[in-house]
Amino acid sequence: MTDYIKNRGNSNKKFIFTLITDIADGVNQPASAYVLPEEEAENTNILRLEGQSGAITLNCILTLSATDLADGTHTSTVKTIDEQISYLKDEIFTPDIDDYWVIRQARYYPTETNCVIESISFDERGGDPNAVRCTITLMLGSVL
Repeated sequence: MTDYIKNRGNSNKKFIFTLITDIADGVNQPASAYVLPEEEAENTNILRLEGQSGAITLNCILTLSATDLADGTHTSTVKTIDEQISYLKDEIFTPDIDDYWVIRQARYYPTETNCVIESISFDERGGDPNAVRCTITLMLGSVL
């Protein structure tokens, strides 16, 4: 099964992940404590005013690819590390506030799930000129 993110907003861009190394998937539901004077911890009143929010962080390795990782959705092929970085920074993570995506990831999101890209970063700490670590954080849900 192929793991990817695909645009559902202003364009039809797509990026296929080839070497995912780590995935952090989580759900959050904020709560506020309202403690009355002289109350013990187990008697604290807790109030929830918000629903759940979810996020997924993908860490992957960008390497030279034999196939087009944009899957034909870009004006040119996206194969080299430099092409992948440029495509992710300039075409995938845009300043458009109404852009939204879907993620498909075999274990956590086997069907396309709505999301918004929160951040993308690149790391060359390993010193390998043939591999760059990429971290993408997605917030689950749709843009209003």
